[in-house]
Amino acid sequence: MGLRVTHETTSQVTILVGSTLVTFEQFEDDGEPFYHYAINIPSNKLQEAKMWLEKRVTLLQHEGKNVVPFPRWNAEALYFEDPAGNIVEWIARHNLNQTTSEPFVPSEQLLYVSEVGIVTAELGEQTKLFESLGYPVWDQGTEHFRAIGDEHGLFITVTKDRQWFMSERVSDFFPLEVMTKSNGKL
Repeated sequence: MGLRVTHETTSQVTILVGSTLVTFEQFEDDGEPFYHYAINIPSNKLQEAKMWLEKRVTLLQHEGKNVVPFPRWNAEALYFEDPAGNIVEWIARHNLNQTTSEPFVPSEQLLYVSEVGIVTAELGEQTKLFESLGYPVWDQGTEHFRAIGDEHGLFITVTKDRQWFMSERVSDFFPLEVMTKSNGKL
């Protein structure tokens, strides 16, 4: 994808995804950890992003289509698995009006990580914790899913053993650390 590696050791690598630093660390325990994360792309570049991805990965499909509409969120997304088996989403959020006239190049137009999946035993308690830290509920969802934050950054909170959207895999607890920088705002 042409993303810049900012740090690398034998057990971890950090890459710059737009304005987000993402570190992948080798997991030294039994099991096969996987995560869900989403990256915002310019809202007018979804079709170009799709064409770019189709040459490199197999796009996941929902109801026979690989562009997934989210009308309540005024967004559209593409899903695929990265080489480690993580469920990756490239999402065009039309409310943000992030557009460009430049051709789609991932190293320039993957804007930032805007969603991270968080698995919890108790959704209500997790929601209260996030709210106490100033993060609002974006989408009340269901008894097994809730989106917390805003369109610039969402914690996609799900209960353990819930099937991940766009996957046959079920959610489980795996090590995860998320650091946010708010500049005085959430």
